[in-house]
Parts: sequence; C-alpha cells; structure tokens
Amino acid sequence: MSSPPAEQVTGGAARPRHLIPVLGLLSAVGAMSIDLYLPAVPQMAAHFGVRDGRLQLTLSATLFGLAVGQLLYGSLSDRFGRRTPLLWGMGLFTVTSLICAVAPNLEVLVGLRFVQAVGGCAGLVLSRAIVRDVFSGAAAAKALSAILLVFGVVPVLAPLAGGQLLRLGWPSIFVTLGGFGLACMAGAWSLPETLAPHHRHHGSGRSWLGVFARLVTDRAVAPFAVIGGLGQASMFSYIAMSPLVVIGVFGVPSDRFGLVFGVNALALVLTAQVNARLLDRYDTLTLLRVAVLVQLAGGISLVVLGVTRVGGLAAVMAAMVLTVGAVGAINPNATGLTLEPYPRRAGAAAALLGGLQMAIGGIMTTALGLLGGDPLLRMAVAVLLTSAGAALIVSVVTARARREVAVPAAVRSSGVPT
Repeated sequence: MSSPPAEQVTGGAARPRHLIPVLGLLSAVGAMSIDLYLPAVPQMAAHFGVRDGRLQLTLSATLFGLAVGQLLYGSLSDRFGRRTPLLWGMGLFTVTSLICAVAPNLEVLVGLRFVQAVGGCAGLVLSRAIVRDVFSGAAAAKALSAILLVFGVVPVLAPLAGGQLLRLGWPSIFVTLGGFGLACMAGAWSLPETLAPHHRHHGSGRSWLGVFARLVTDRAVAPFAVIGGLGQASMFSYIAMSPLVVIGVFGVPSDRFGLVFGVNALALVLTAQVNARLLDRYDTLTLLRVAVLVQLAGGISLVVLGVTRVGGLAAVMAAMVLTVGAVGAINPNATGLTLEPYPRRAGAAAALLGGLQMAIGGIMTTALGLLGGDPLLRMAVAVLLTSAGAALIVSVVTARARREVAVPAAVRSSGVPT
C-alpha cells in the first residue's frame, strides 16, 4: 500500500490550512510557561522569602514535568490517537495554571509547576508527532522549522508581557497562562485526528517499555535524541540563569528584561528559517553538525567572558546569540533524524526526544539553582559542558556515517560481488 500524500493526514482528512500555526501555538506551551514568569523571579523570591537560586527549583520542576509527561503522552497518543490526549493535557495545564496563582508557599508552587508541565507537555510532544503523521524526511524538518517560527514569537513577547504583568503582581502571570491554555484547547479542538485507527498500537505497559528500550538502544535514533537534549539543555541553562545574570549582575530593570531576552529569541527564529532554506541544498546531518559546532563556539566564548568580564553585557549577549540561535537548527534537524526511522512509532520517538531534552535540562537547572557562586560563570560552564557533549556525539555519528558509506564503495571497487 502506498503511503498517503503529504497534503493529507493519515486519517484521510484534508490537512487544514491553520495546521502549522496551531501546532506552533501548542509547541510553545512549555516556553510560555517558562518565559512569561522569568521577569518575576526577583519579586517571587521576595514574596516567598527565599533567595533567587531557590526559586529556580520551580523551573526545574517544570522541566521534569515536561520530561515525565512526554513519555506518558507519547505512549497514549500512539494508542488512542493524538487529539484526545492533547485535549486532556491542555485542560490539566489550564486548571493547574490558575491554581498556581494562589500557591501559599514555594514548596506547593514547585509541586504545582510539575503538574502544570505534565499537562502542558501534551502540546509539545504531540505537535511533533502530528508533523510526523503528515510529513516525512526533509519536509518534516521544514515543517518543524515553520512551527519554530510561530513558537519563536513566544520567547520574544512573553518576557516583555511578564514584565508588564508584574505591575499587577506575580499571580497575574499564572492567570494569563490559564488563558493561554484555553486558547490552546480551542486550537487543538479545531484539528482533525491525524493517526488512523489501523496505525495505532494497543500494547500493554510492558510492551511500551519495550518500545522505549528499542528506541534508546537504536543507533539510528538515540544519538540524535541525546544531541537534541544537550542542545536544548544549553538553552535552558541560559533561560534559568538569565534573570540572575541580566537583572542581578548587569542591573537591567525587570520591565526591560524582555528586551534583552528577546534578542536571543529572534536569533533562534531566524536560524530556524535559514535552516529550512538550507535543507534544499544540504543534508540534515551536515546542518546539525554545523549548528552544534556553532553552539560550542558560543559556550567557549561565554566561559572566557565569565572569567575576564571583557565587553560587559553586550559581549555576553553576542555569545548567547550563538548558543541560543544554534538551537534553531539543532532542534528541527535532531528531531527530524530522531523521528524518521519510526513513522508508526512517532509518538514514542517524539516522547523519547522530548523527555531527554527536558530531563537533561531539569538536571542542569537544578544544579545551577542549588550551587552558589557567580551566576554568569555558572551559566557559562553549563553551556560549555552541554554543547561539548553534543559536539562529541555528533562527531562520532558523522564518522560512523562516513565509514558506512566508504565500506560499500570499497567492496564495489574490489570487484567482490554483493
């Protein structure tokens, strides 16, 4: 049986014109829940009577919730389809967001943020799975880059909006997140189901563990999932420390924090669009390798700046443009390479990728929040370690790919029959 054309979903319904904008909105739920509250970190720390670093635990809880929830939704969506788990997840995100606004202490807020993320991550992982249902190969990477354009508006506008919402107090930020959740539910409701019933998997919990075990040990999938996770962790390290660095170290007012933060968000969006165009000329692995090396250059520059303090905030932001901007190419290319081998297990593969990204980010942000010392240097070391790890893995994958190409060529030249 031939595969369905790219212009139709697997269920046979025509692909709606608003599919990419809605998927961009849904994929931005995690970023919205993080970026909107960043300017409020000093005010919330003062309200709960804790130091700024302790408040970073709310970010860690969010990332761990996104990691756990994605594994859950990946399995559920491959069994029940994309639409129903998506609606339930966004409902949980909406309700929990509103409860966060009345959290009595930091400990309760940390727990609520975890639950909020478990709900919100439905949008993140299922938007990727829907892309794989409808597109394949380079077309999937292009679609992901287009989604990243919509997604990229959130890091630009959310911190600016968060800074203005502080005039009403930090609870208004979570009320706004509740409204955003309702908008996402409306968007999800308007989408058709993209996973046909005959493509669904009705296995037991043990069989799902087996699926994840195969994915984790698959050399065609696992390295790219880890590379994507490390690339995202570099960005999360910046996100976690940016209020302490920009507001605390360099003295930028909270209501102007979004202007500084938005520069890097624009770099991410622009890189994603350039990446989409370059996919017409270069293969996905080549572009991924270049993006990882660019991020590593940013990490090295940050460490030098953290030690020397040369150039001030402008120099730090220039280095962060390299680090965060590179994610605009790392994310879609690593995602495309992770999902490509498993068109019928797209939910599980997307969950593996997203879970690794958030788990690595959660570990890094927890360490950054608990450790003391200079915020800028802590951020710089975290970015360097994660980007260096991604560079090491991509170099191994590239060398292996070259060997696999060279061996058949050598066999052919020797005249040995194949």
